Amino acid sequence: MRVRHGLWIRASFVSAIIFAGLAGPAAAETPIEVANAVADDGVYIAAGFDIDAEEADIAVAIAEARREGLEIIAIAPRSPQPDAESFGLRVLQASGTAGYDAVVVFTEDGQHQVVVIDEYKNRILRSIEAAQQAPNAAASISAVTTAMLAEPDPSVPAAIDVVSGWVFTLIAILAIAVILDVLWRQHLRRRYQQRIADAQAAESNAPQSNSSQSNA
Repeated sequence: MRVRHGLWIRASFVSAIIFAGLAGPAAAETPIEVANAVADDGVYIAAGFDIDAEEADIAVAIAEARREGLEIIAIAPRSPQPDAESFGLRVLQASGTAGYDAVVVFTEDGQHQVVVIDEYKNRILRSIEAAQQAPNAAASISAVTTAMLAEPDPSVPAAIDVVSGWVFTLIAILAIAVILDVLWRQHLRRRYQQRIADAQAAESNAPQSNSSQSNA
C-alpha cells in the first residue's frame, strides 16, 4: 500500500508540473509582456489564437501605417482582462515612451477594439467601426490607419461647444448691460436728489432775503 501510495504521489507531482508548464504561458500574458513583444514589428498574436491573417501581412500593414506617420500596434491576446479595450489601454500605457498612437486589439468574436491617444479621440468611433468591418486583420490595420488620418467629421460635441460659446457671450453682454443700467440709474438718482437739495436750499434762503429787505 505504501508503494502504491508513493507512486500515486509522484504521479500527481509530475502531473502538476506538466499542468503548470502548460498553464504558465497563458497566465503570463500580461500587458507588460505584450508591450515587450510588439517592440519589434508591432504585432503580438497569442499561441492558439485563431486569426484570419498571417502575422507577416499584419506587420506589413503596420509598416505602411508607420510610413504614413501613424504608430499602430496590433495585438491578439488569448484572454484580455478585464476586457479587450481595457487590456489594450494597459498595453499602450505599459509601452511607456515607445510613442504609439493606437493599439488594435483583435478578438476571436470579431468585435475588435481600438484604443487611441488623446490626439485621435474624436475619431475613435470611426476607427472601431473600420476595424470591425474589415475583411481580415491586416485589412483592419489599413482601415484604422485611413480612419485615423482622415479629417474628423463634424460632431455634436463640436456644435455644442460653438453654441456654448455664443451663450456665454450673450450672458456676458447681458451682465454688462445690467451693470451699466444699474450705474446709470444710480447716477440719475443722485442728480435727482441733488436737484431736490438745491430746491430746498433755495426755498430756505428766499424768506431770509425778503425779511431783510422789509427791515431796511
